[in-house]
Amino acid sequence: MMIDADRFYRDAETVSSFGERWIHVSYKEFLKFFASKEKLTPHDFVIGAYFTYGWMPRMLELRGNIDVVTAIANKSRGERISKGEFTRLAGAINGSVVGASKLLHFLNPREYAIWDSRVYRYLHQEAPHQYRLKAPNAYWEYLAFLNVLAEDFRFKNFRIKVVSAIGYPVTDKRACELMMFVKGEKENRSRTMQADSHIGDARHGRFTTSSREFKNAVFKYAGSLKQSAAMEKAAREFGIHLPRSYLLYPGSHINRWRGQGFPK
Repeated sequence: MMIDADRFYRDAETVSSFGERWIHVSYKEFLKFFASKEKLTPHDFVIGAYFTYGWMPRMLELRGNIDVVTAIANKSRGERISKGEFTRLAGAINGSVVGASKLLHFLNPREYAIWDSRVYRYLHQEAPHQYRLKAPNAYWEYLAFLNVLAEDFRFKNFRIKVVSAIGYPVTDKRACELMMFVKGEKENRSRTMQADSHIGDARHGRFTTSSREFKNAVFKYAGSLKQSAAMEKAAREFGIHLPRSYLLYPGSHINRWRGQGFPK
């Protein structure tokens, strides 16, 4: 059963932070990329799909006819695509409805919202198993509920709160999704596990996720492993407890480190 608007706005009163800084830095750049394209080419689609998938724990393998899914992507920028088109788009992106929702959001943030396990966990108050995330109408019911929230008399003040907290304007759907993302984190996870500076005490000395040695090790292992697996292996090597975001969105961290000149 889905929560109602009263529960959402009651919970929203308890939230003061809406995601880590790196999320917002990459988010704005992703939006700029698509906004700068009058019409997407297959080249644009491939680039956009892969950098969007940097927010996912697995490497992307594009499937199917790129021209067809590029046409669907272009259509989504001006109107709501059909459920069949959404299924085809998801099929091209590792069969992932989560990946498809993220790409659609960056293509048209007013119409589409990001759908992931944390949003599902909060919205339905139950474990976000894959079969639940992929349920035929789950994403569309979520979008409909976001419209209900945006029409609520409490939404105006809520949106002001979100924009004030993150420092830049977002669409109605993004504002609501951010609150669900924050509230959908597993409650039994220690707050220290979420800190970006959690310290390990390995045989090499004391290290954090900010340590040069750790970052270089991730790049070394990423040459032969999936990005999330490379993160885990490097963390074990240096005795570091990884924040959850490093496993859910390894590509975003790796791209950020690459911009800092890593490996070095």
